[in-house]
Amino acid sequence: MSMMTNTLGRYFAGRFVVSAIGVFLSIFVLLVLVDYIEMVRKTSGLVSASAITVAETSLFRVPQLLEKMMPFCILIGAMTCYLALSRRLELVVARAAGVSAWQFIAPALGSAIVLGVMATVAYNPMSANLRETSKRMEAELFGSAPGGGIQDAPASGSTRSTATARSSSTRRAASSRACG
Repeated sequence: MSMMTNTLGRYFAGRFVVSAIGVFLSIFVLLVLVDYIEMVRKTSGLVSASAITVAETSLFRVPQLLEKMMPFCILIGAMTCYLALSRRLELVVARAAGVSAWQFIAPALGSAIVLGVMATVAYNPMSANLRETSKRMEAELFGSAPGGGIQDAPASGSTRSTATARSSSTRRAASSRACG
């Protein structure tokens, strides 16, 4: 019984890891495309900006953002894995063989812990290094004012332009003169 459970546990862990990495890579590709389109829009007026340089800058910017989304990738990967196992009745067969729900969830939990440790030890320093490289590349593209793209966009409504601030203060001053 132990050999079957161990083999089954490795199978469930493998399926979970494949699903989680598939979700991670899918979101990575989507974010790279969105950030690339945004960077192309921002650099459209620059003569010195080549498509390769813009793509490389965008590719280096995304890992930092994706690191924040990693828990969601693991969650969606787990849901995808267990949904696929359930649709093919593999979970029903495992339950019929006497495997408890905790026994087929434990391999995914162990795999998630290993993925979390790997993300902390290897992915975090790599993404920080790539982010610094992308900032240097942006500074070369835009001069001394790097920025733009998904990560550097201000939250909506958090900042106002100085022209808007001046026009609203001018309107207040004019209305106070008219009233008084």
